[in-house]
Amino acid sequence: MKKLLGGLLSVLLVFCFALRVNALSSSDTKLLNNIKSDVQSIVDNEIGEGQVTIETTPSGNTVTISLTGILEMSFNVTLKDNIITYSNASGDSNETLALGYILKAITDVDGNTLINNSSNYTFNENGLEIVASSGNITSLKVDAKNATLSGGYSSSTSTSTETTTEKTTETTENPKTGVFVPVVGLSVLIVASVVCLIWISKKNVFGGF
Repeated sequence: MKKLLGGLLSVLLVFCFALRVNALSSSDTKLLNNIKSDVQSIVDNEIGEGQVTIETTPSGNTVTISLTGILEMSFNVTLKDNIITYSNASGDSNETLALGYILKAITDVDGNTLINNSSNYTFNENGLEIVASSGNITSLKVDAKNATLSGGYSSSTSTSTETTTEKTTETTENPKTGVFVPVVGLSVLIVASVVCLIWISKKNVFGGF
């Protein structure tokens, strides 16, 4: 019985940590919201305000990006540690158009210009890597926070202040917001399990079970 409860506790703890690993961090969520706002502004300026609505729906590390209005479409990108990745071997003109807006929001450079000059950029040097076929993006990897077209990219350029703040606050946030289970709830779970194990031990000593 003790082994069973111990095993259940281990499973619960692993599940809790899995929630933390597979969810968007507070930094990624903040970054995603900023990109969404910037992309919406770009689209409003180029196509017309209220014509296309940008929606982002996170699930784990995957973000579903939807555009509704004149252009009806939805596709997925992965966002983790400020890095956006996308892959579609067959290429898609609508997805490429949307990615172009995202790239412009990140770099202030038109998406088509970046695609046409994609051979000039590498992730190690620029924090940006684009693979395209017939003008459509088939693979994309970009550090949405630190990409630099001038070269000399380093992921370490993230501010240490923000990183420190995240470490001290993320363990107290709710998993529904994409971070971690409450510390109090987890503590109660551990204490309750320990009490159960002690109680079972006493029952065994006095001839219970």
